[in-house]
Amino acid sequence: PDPKKPAITGDFAVEAFFQGREADADPRWELEPVGMKPGTFLSFWAEATDNDGLAGAKSGRSQVMTIRVVSREELMNDMIRRQQELRRRFEELIRIETELRDELSAGIPIKKKAFSDARKQLRVARQCELIRRQLSLILEEMRNNRILKDKDLDRLRDRLIKPLGSLVDELLPTSRRSFEELGEAQDAETVR
Repeated sequence: PDPKKPAITGDFAVEAFFQGREADADPRWELEPVGMKPGTFLSFWAEATDNDGLAGAKSGRSQVMTIRVVSREELMNDMIRRQQELRRRFEELIRIETELRDELSAGIPIKKKAFSDARKQLRVARQCELIRRQLSLILEEMRNNRILKDKDLDRLRDRLIKPLGSLVDELLPTSRRSFEELGEAQDAETVR
C-alpha cells in the first residue's frame, strides 16, 4: 500500500501435467515466508512457453490479477457476511417453493399458471445452482486459508453442496417437468 516502497517481485514455479494442448495445475503458494502483511497488494499472472523446435518457442501470458492480503479476522468477517447473504437468498427461494406447494394443495392450477410455475421452478433451480457454486468457493477459500481441516470441509460438502446439487440436478427439474405436464394435460382438456 505504500507507493514509496519498491515492489517486491519473485517467481513461483508451478508444475503442470500436460495432456495435448492443455495443462492442469493447482498452484498453492506459501505467502507467510515472504512476509506479506495485511493490506499488502499482490499482483500475479501466469506465463507459459512451449518448446516448439520447428517454428521456435512461443509464449503466452494471462491478465494480471491483483488481490489484497487480509487479516484472518477480515477474511472470517467477509466469509460470514457472504454466507449470511446466501442464506437470505436461499430462504427467499424456500418462500417461493412454499407458495407453489400451497397453491397446488389448494387445487389444480389453470394451464397458464402451470406453465408460469414451471418457469418459476427453472429460476429457482438457477438460483440454487449459483448459491451452490458460491458456497463451494467459500469452502475452497477455507481450505486454501487453512481455516478448517479437510474432514470438516468434507462434512460441509456432504451436508451443503451435495444436497444443493441434488436439488438442482434432480428434484427441481422433476418438479418443473410436472408443472409442464400439468399445463399440457390442461391444454388437452381445453381442446376436447
